[in-house]
Amino acid sequence: MAEKKTSKKSTTKKKTTTSKIRGTVDVNTDDIKSEARKTVNSVRESVMNVDFKEEAKTTRGFISSLFNDPLATLKTVATENRSSRFKNAVFIVIIWLIASLLVCMGSANWSWQAFFPNILLFIKTILAPVCGLIAMSAIVYMMGAQQKNKSMISILTLVTIASLPLVCADVLDLVRLFSTEVNKILNPVNYFAQVLTIVFMYFGLKDLLGIEDHSKFLKKFMIIESLYFLVYFVLSFLGIYMPII
Repeated sequence: MAEKKTSKKSTTKKKTTTSKIRGTVDVNTDDIKSEARKTVNSVRESVMNVDFKEEAKTTRGFISSLFNDPLATLKTVATENRSSRFKNAVFIVIIWLIASLLVCMGSANWSWQAFFPNILLFIKTILAPVCGLIAMSAIVYMMGAQQKNKSMISILTLVTIASLPLVCADVLDLVRLFSTEVNKILNPVNYFAQVLTIVFMYFGLKDLLGIEDHSKFLKKFMIIESLYFLVYFVLSFLGIYMPII
């Protein structure tokens, strides 16, 4: 009789533990869905209400401060209110998409036979930066930002601003439409922009996640980058090549 009672107690304990685990997963899943919904609504609202003239002025000043004092600027973005820089981030993404699309259109074959392949190419060109920013932000959110009470909007803002060197490089690529001789100059600039973006991403995410120890954060950053390149590898089979961030 004593053995039966003991077995019943142990079974009850196991059921309780399982329900706790399921409850935790449900909460995390709901948080992710809620954050995704809020982010989509915020992006839609910012795009609909963007003032290009005003945003161009504020973004220009912000870019100069980023390159003058990158660590202090990234730390400010990582710790400040999530809505204060989000409009700048949306404006930067719009500029990035326009520049990428113009470069793609300039190098496309405009024959009638290539019309539909070109449309597909243009869609993939627009999706590449967007998928890169979303993938990196989602990975960071699941790798610890959720526990730090960081929203997807603040992460997306930081990831976008850390990618500014790539945006500037893509804008410079517009010169390729007028001359191919500039490739000798622009190709090294693009490589340097990739390196600079990864450096900005490292210090920005370090401040965002609040990890002071470099050796501890480096391990986490390597995992984040590994997961990002795993997504990069998968999407490359669809012809979508995300930026190196």
